Amino acid sequence: MKKYIRITFLLILGSIVFQSCTKDFVEKNTDPNKVSAVAPQSLIAPALVNVLSTNLSRNLRINNELMQVTVTINDNLEIQRYEIRPSESESSWTGWYVQLTNIRDIYQRANDAKQVGYQTYMGISLVMDAWVSSLITDMYGDVPYFDSNKGFSEGNLTPNLINRRISIRIFSEN
Repeated sequence: MKKYIRITFLLILGSIVFQSCTKDFVEKNTDPNKVSAVAPQSLIAPALVNVLSTNLSRNLRINNELMQVTVTINDNLEIQRYEIRPSESESSWTGWYVQLTNIRDIYQRANDAKQVGYQTYMGISLVMDAWVSSLITDMYGDVPYFDSNKGFSEGNLTPNLINRRISIRIFSEN
């Protein structure tokens, strides 16, 4: 009998403790001090730093290690012994394409805000877009460009590939 009372008590206590609220959930959990949309100027520095960090990391791992300018003492990285893992190229792809999304967000947010001086951020984002796109096409060849980075916003998970000569056109347009 005590066992059933204990189980009943625990079930009642659990239903009270783990009860969730759905009424006015968004209204109660909205921070009035938080900015609702990010400004384009706050995306530029992190995008630049992360693209440069990806470039420097790739330079250290691939260029310096293969030419043996520097040699690591870490046995896990055996690039100096010409053992390059297939996953080595993933870090550049991931680093550049994530920042390409942020760069395109800079343009979109500056265009949507229509504030004085935001045209500057639109221009900066176009130059950065052309630069990062040229890095991607130089390393990987034919890649998605016009339909890329739209998986979340438009649900396009299979973007079309473009010819790598498009990077010349991208530079001439911007």
